[in-house]
Amino acid sequence: MDLLASDTRSPSLGVEVEPAGKYQPLTEYLLALDVGSVSMTFGEIEDVIGELLAPSARKHLPYWYSSQNSLGKAIATAGFKARGVRTEAETVEFIRRS
Repeated sequence: MDLLASDTRSPSLGVEVEPAGKYQPLTEYLLALDVGSVSMTFGEIEDVIGELLAPSARKHLPYWYSSQNSLGKAIATAGFKARGVRTEAETVEFIRRS
């Protein structure tokens, strides 16, 4: 059994994460970045994940900041946090956690 595949916690962040799922490509994208922050449109995120964001992401700011949902977990697992989410402009900035 592959222990890494069965582990659902990010060792560096102590955040419960899903080993795969809708937002896994976003986690991988953010992990591959060599920058402290990146701004993205919701459309760019949808291009990365290959499907539409959850409706709550477009309507509720807390959805971006919670580590209790799959989007928040994906962001935190990559070592980032959301900042400056603008639902009307459909933009978000991801900041690397220090």
